[in-house]
Amino acid sequence: MQIVDEICYERENEGCNRANGGVIEPACSVTYESSVTSDSPRDTDWYHLASLGCGRVRVRVESEFPLQGLVVRGACTGPLEVVRESVILPCATAQFDHTTHPADLFVVSAANGLRPFRSGLPCDQVDPDDPPPDPRDPPFVPGYFGLDYRVVFAPAPPIGDINEDGFVDGVDLTEVLSSWGQGGRADVDGSGSVDGMDLTAVLSNWS
Repeated sequence: MQIVDEICYERENEGCNRANGGVIEPACSVTYESSVTSDSPRDTDWYHLASLGCGRVRVRVESEFPLQGLVVRGACTGPLEVVRESVILPCATAQFDHTTHPADLFVVSAANGLRPFRSGLPCDQVDPDDPPPDPRDPPFVPGYFGLDYRVVFAPAPPIGDINEDGFVDGVDLTEVLSSWGQGGRADVDGSGSVDGMDLTAVLSNWS
């Protein structure tokens, strides 16, 4: 496991959020553990997906707080396009597969499905350069959620490899045909039903 050692009152790995924000260059199959807060300015972590060196990546995230994961593409000077959004519930795990582009960045921030946090995840460390100015200040009240998350990036199976054995073959074709008109993992394009588009995905990526 790789700990992203960032004190929560600092703002590192901020990508396009600030000039010279820096990004994390992840390696395949390494779990990264870090934290974010929703104090102002909002904390984010940015991961450069091209450093993985694979055409398709599986992003798996577990989080102590409601987490918003964005895949954005483009230059920080603009335009910057959001190409995927995932909202992960607290104390839960989620994953998705993504076909990478050289300009893709995966962004982690605190959010929930309905509205952005304001200060729902306060920093739990005292900045020695900016300590509380008066001992009569109100005591620190921790947020309801924890601050930590973990993310791992791994090569994703080819499109159409339903049983994830590394090949798109007759086993995957059989699963599409036997699941026709239903949901489930044979719904390759995520439309909610196994149909001709999923059959096309299997045949066009035949190993």
